[in-house]
Amino acid sequence: MLLYSSVGKLSAATCSGVAKNITLAIVLPRYNTAYPWAWPRVGPAIDLAIKRINHDPNLLPGYSLCYVFESSEDDSGYCSDSIAPLVAIDLKFTHNPSAFIGPGCHYTCAPVGRFTSHWKVPMITAGASAYGFQEQKTTYSFLTRTGPTAKKLGEFAVHVHRFFSWTKQALMIYDDKKSDNRHCYFTTEGLFYELQKDNITLIHLPFQENAEDLDYQQLVQMIRMTGRKTTMQAGIAFLLPKRGEGGKEGKNELKKGKEEEIWRHFPRTVQTKNLTLAVVLPRYNTAYPWAWPRVGPAIDLAFEKINQDPNLLRGYILHYVFESSEDDTGNCSDSIAPLVAVDLKFAHNPSAFIGPGCDYTSAPVARFTSHWKVPLITAAASANGFYQQKTTYSFMTRTGPTQNKLGEFLIHLHQFFNWNRHALLVYVDEKIDDRPCYFVAEGVYEQLKTVNISVLDTVFQEKEGNVDFHHLLQQIKSKGRSE
Repeated sequence: MLLYSSVGKLSAATCSGVAKNITLAIVLPRYNTAYPWAWPRVGPAIDLAIKRINHDPNLLPGYSLCYVFESSEDDSGYCSDSIAPLVAIDLKFTHNPSAFIGPGCHYTCAPVGRFTSHWKVPMITAGASAYGFQEQKTTYSFLTRTGPTAKKLGEFAVHVHRFFSWTKQALMIYDDKKSDNRHCYFTTEGLFYELQKDNITLIHLPFQENAEDLDYQQLVQMIRMTGRKTTMQAGIAFLLPKRGEGGKEGKNELKKGKEEEIWRHFPRTVQTKNLTLAVVLPRYNTAYPWAWPRVGPAIDLAFEKINQDPNLLRGYILHYVFESSEDDTGNCSDSIAPLVAVDLKFAHNPSAFIGPGCDYTSAPVARFTSHWKVPLITAAASANGFYQQKTTYSFMTRTGPTQNKLGEFLIHLHQFFNWNRHALLVYVDEKIDDRPCYFVAEGVYEQLKTVNISVLDTVFQEKEGNVDFHHLLQQIKSKGRSE
């Protein structure tokens, strides 16, 4: 985890001791000028603007404008969707700013924008052009974007199609694994959804870009056959995300009153102190093994036994506060879980967290609890990434089985039978919930690579009606030593 500088050292604008302070929190890349909104590019303009406002008696009379700054970069100089929300939360609760400026990049704006809207604090950015920010007006209700957006580009493409009476659009799609701001990816997303809204047929062709036997001539011929016009971005069109994947925007806003706080009190004496645990779990959906109806009674019994035993936690009374990590559809929500976790932290300052459970909800919450140095215990979070990021999730304890252990078992199996190749069928996983099968395969895949076992994959589109499964099985037989 990046060790960022203290806020005080970066408070470049000085507030007057006479006037009241209006503090702005700025979260931007500190050094990397490849970003148009990097601090070396926009910092001087912000300084000049604040100085002019503070020196003009007709602007903000009785107030002095100042700012505090934190970097959203990681060690490699890229925007970090884990660091940005951490520093934003720190700035919120140490300086209580009146507004946020930044962060700029899509994946950093998404979590910070959800928090600022939850706090009802305005956030202004020149970035965040992804289509998802436009759609989720409730989730990002306090977000103002001053720059161009992918939606406007999509609307322009719609007008062009109407002018020329085009009704079909062919796109080449590939697996974009770039982890930074992905300009072309989100540009294509805006085109895709706006054209789709206008009833323009979009046809796509999945292929593996780095495949040895890739026939580009055949791909181009298929495009000519299926689409009247081809849109290419930076030489190739990008994989179009599921709605809400850009920054992981969703329909998961926290509704007041629905996720009310639940306290559990037990008999206590005047001499006892409270020891609070924060529980963040799905409230109703018992399809999750860690859902509240399944584990809540056990927690109640455990707390009752501890509090009634004078030899356990002498001088303390154990109790908990609960919030749900579910969205309106009953699924784990990676936007709601961190919101309620932050609320519980600063409202009750718990000594530990229990949950959330699901992989996508555990990841952001565990990053926060490790940053706060507060233990988090979960029966799930089995994905391989939690095992590898020991620093990021340093205060996390997993009590259940993990996928890296499954991968280690398969390593022993391969070594016992002297297997050195492994063939996998890979498909587009469109499941937006916990994806247990996906993470099981990931654990196997990543662990096998650690002992130089070759892992070969064959890409196909499962939902396409013309999938030749016989051909796929033949490929597996030819690529893998054993089925």
